[in-house]
Amino acid sequence: MPWSSAADPRPIWKVWDAFGIEGSHMIGYWVDDCPVKTDNNKVLATVYQKEGKTLISLASWVEGDTQVKLNIDWKTLGLDSTKVTMVINNRVRLG
Repeated sequence: MPWSSAADPRPIWKVWDAFGIEGSHMIGYWVDDCPVKTDNNKVLATVYQKEGKTLISLASWVEGDTQVKLNIDWKTLGLDSTKVTMVINNRVRLG
């Protein structure tokens, strides 16, 4: 994520650094079998995987705030849904 006059990417860089994004495996929203999808075709999910943890990044093209349901294929992610702890940062915005 580059620096630009229209957007300050530092909040996203902080999330990436906290996760340890370097060396992770990315599965983009455009991949048909991406293990995380939403119930809204204007909100897309990209997955970053590392051993024992997963980062789900959502991007919205919806005007204003919206709610989405995540459809997660836990088996493909290699995670046990009964043992997962989710942390949500829903306010990292660009621009």
